[in-house]
Amino acid sequence: MNIKRFHIETGTGRSAEFTVPDHWDFPMVTCLCGKCAEPFFNRSDRTIIRIDPFQYKYDKCDICSDDKGHDYVIFEDTRLMAA
Repeated sequence: MNIKRFHIETGTGRSAEFTVPDHWDFPMVTCLCGKCAEPFFNRSDRTIIRIDPFQYKYDKCDICSDDKGHDYVIFEDTRLMAA
């Protein structure tokens, strides 16, 4: 299995580096509260990872504007997109 690296920087100054399988692509960085992030966790065509698991300061959720958002990166599985 091939792997690739992504270096992600958020608008709030956080950054992270991810080593992911070759079929994960199109990373999208977004800020989500727990309620808005939940639908992404059980999907087979996307993978969601919290950028900073130790983040203690909340940001505004990009979907509902709740003040309890965390930064996430969402990858799409290109194997399922081609099907």
